[in-house]
Amino acid sequence: PAVTPSAGVFLAFSVARLGSLSESREFCEVFNTYLGLPSPCVRALAGQEIQRSGLTQRFCDQYGQQLCLATLPGDSFRARHDAIATVVIGDVLRAGIPGCREPKTLFMHILPQPVLERKAHCGIIPDARLRVPELAPPLAGGPRPSRYCNPDYLFDVKTISAAGPCYRSAAAASMANGRPVDVRAMQVAGEYETSAKRLDHQHHSSDDGPVLAALRGYPPVRGLVVGAYGEASDDVHALLKLTAAKKAETAFKEMGSRTPIEAEATLTLSLRRHWGLTFVREYARMRLARVCFVGAPRCIRTAQAFSSSHCAHDDHSVFSVHALHARLRAH
Repeated sequence: PAVTPSAGVFLAFSVARLGSLSESREFCEVFNTYLGLPSPCVRALAGQEIQRSGLTQRFCDQYGQQLCLATLPGDSFRARHDAIATVVIGDVLRAGIPGCREPKTLFMHILPQPVLERKAHCGIIPDARLRVPELAPPLAGGPRPSRYCNPDYLFDVKTISAAGPCYRSAAAASMANGRPVDVRAMQVAGEYETSAKRLDHQHHSSDDGPVLAALRGYPPVRGLVVGAYGEASDDVHALLKLTAAKKAETAFKEMGSRTPIEAEATLTLSLRRHWGLTFVREYARMRLARVCFVGAPRCIRTAQAFSSSHCAHDDHSVFSVHALHARLRAH
């Protein structure tokens, strides 16, 4: 793989801050990704089978792409997503843009509380609701239509792995810059509508019920998509610019700047470094956390299958020993 020009936008700004990574292994992973080199933690394991909990059999490659695509025990996909969402949405809210994280109250009056608590399964709770002014057309592709009764936008953070469907899609190949993150971003609104229809069918015996009506009261859900090489979709770039401008309005004097415009340039650079480093670091951490599953003994099953039985305990002990050796090899 190689880092494309669009992928390097965030990643290149992060290189100056690589020294802030908490572990030398993370530093090596991120730097090799930037250079398009094999992953240090898995290149010696290339060709070995990855323990699977899904139906697809995968073998480790020297870049760790198949390792990140594999269905494995634990919740490393969610951990990667949550870490990125916390940084991005947190910076936006601290800048003074009105909004909130995970607005479950949007559907509280039409869906049971237990359904809303399972955010990852219901597929209808976005990562953020933000009041974005109309002076930012890249976020909406044009002026906000008057038919929407809510002034806010709904945003959902998505991550995609290298060699995944978005990187291999014909849509990405046919686009001018071949940006898989934008292909993924365009799918988000449709996925939310599908989830709304499914929930209406389950809880209101209709495919066009109150959940879909509530969702359509807002503009289409926007996808904040981060790719495997530090690249990000257009809405991430637009939101970063808006965040820097909003924060500059109140902080430019404290920063020693003469005008908000001067402070905005400094804040934009700082946010690009912060967000870019977060993006590539979380992908590196995911590879490091999953390396223990490469070449794992076949007798091992997922952690969810472990019970109090002696046999299951033995399997878990075998895996613990294997995981220790795998992590030592990754150093």
